[in-house]
Amino acid sequence: MNQKGLMSEESLTASALMLLLACFSHPAWSQESTGLKKIRIGMPNRGVPNLGLPAAQRFGFFQAQGLAAELIVMRPSGFLQTLLAGDLDYSTVLASGARARHHTKQTLGNGFSNRSILLALTLKRRSFIWVGLGGLLLWASFGGALAQVDWRKEWERSLREAKREGKIVVGIPARAELRKQLEVAFKPKFGIDMELLTARGPQNASRIAAEYKAGVKYFDLFIGGSGTFESLVESGMVQPLDTMLILPEVKEAKNWWGGHIWEDNVSTNRFLYSFIADAGTGGFWYNTTLAKPEELRSLDEFLNPKWKGKVGFLDPRTPGSGQSIWSFLWDVKGESYLRKLIEQDLFVSRDQRQLADALAKGKLAIALGVSFYTLEGFLVANLPIKELPSLKEGAPSSNGSGVIGIVKNPPHPNAAKVFVNWLLSKEGQELYVKVMHQSTRRLDVDTKWLQEFGVQAAKDVLTVEQYHKVRNHLEDKYTRVRLPSAKFAEQILK
Repeated sequence: MNQKGLMSEESLTASALMLLLACFSHPAWSQESTGLKKIRIGMPNRGVPNLGLPAAQRFGFFQAQGLAAELIVMRPSGFLQTLLAGDLDYSTVLASGARARHHTKQTLGNGFSNRSILLALTLKRRSFIWVGLGGLLLWASFGGALAQVDWRKEWERSLREAKREGKIVVGIPARAELRKQLEVAFKPKFGIDMELLTARGPQNASRIAAEYKAGVKYFDLFIGGSGTFESLVESGMVQPLDTMLILPEVKEAKNWWGGHIWEDNVSTNRFLYSFIADAGTGGFWYNTTLAKPEELRSLDEFLNPKWKGKVGFLDPRTPGSGQSIWSFLWDVKGESYLRKLIEQDLFVSRDQRQLADALAKGKLAIALGVSFYTLEGFLVANLPIKELPSLKEGAPSSNGSGVIGIVKNPPHPNAAKVFVNWLLSKEGQELYVKVMHQSTRRLDVDTKWLQEFGVQAAKDVLTVEQYHKVRNHLEDKYTRVRLPSAKFAEQILK
């Protein structure tokens, strides 16, 4: 027998045993109900081959057919005599043919043939097969109900324990509005205090690593971008997240565009969940008083001597949107292009606010790698900043600040579990999209309105295949593209 067949047999046996326990734990074996026709069915034992009958009885299959069934367990050798005596109406063994012959002789006489007996037997056995199948289908429904009960019990237990823990600590992107909105939504809903530490992903990752090595467990979870937390996974500092998913709306892959997508999509597929998918990487900004979009339709035009000393870049040597754009340039234009770009007296900084301020004040004409939420205040104030239209070379798809993970053995494990399930629920994702202007992969959350802000959700404009082709995030592309491009950046950016 092949392994697939063995697995199917083992699965069937396990299901049968569960059904057997459920059926035989029923307090009564007969269905007494006024107005129902009483029938007596003999069965040789309560084993797996006969479990369809008690299942059908337990879940009302007989009653639905107007029957009150009594199931009688007896030795197979006694079936023939019992049937002939009229003490059984049906049986699950060959002796049921004798019962058919007994009734038929009374009606048609002794001329009724053994061939007709076999036909009657066949029909009766088929009827029991359908009864058994009906019982199994009913059990499937019952099993689904049990699954509902199971996740609800686990969720309620996690909520109780989370309230006892009383607190959760999460490292989140450097967005003050995100911290504010999370506190407003999460704490009143669940009665759990929050400490939200806003910083760039690499800063939070470095702090988590340093504390972990020192034996300090302060963080429960972290949220950031691609490439930020892989080193924590490699060092054994991250706990599997797949086992923390409880809510069906979160756990079921059918609710996510592209199914479940993990940042660690090569080595493990269970530690870092990727919940954001933008069709293109943002971060190409210009000062409207110094540049015009028609002057910057291609990456080659960034090399125009006119922009010398006027181009800013978020440091590509650390994970983030700057590294994402740098790796894209490395991939589509090559190292010779990047050398020429650096000759433009590139202004490199790890401080997004510094780049945004320089762009607003006209010290820079172009800024690459600055996030929307860093520039939002400048845009609201109508300062001369706009995002460039799509370039001729396009842009890679992005998961923005949409990667979540749990520190290994967190100080507040149940609160962490509650937060993960809530954040990845429809309610949590609607909040995250609204605040961060990044596109969730949840299919039940509207993201088309983001196009008003120059953001296109991958699920709205790409197929899943197109998305995977143009992305430069997740472990496979991070290893093949981002890491070598980052090493090149370290070599030439002194």
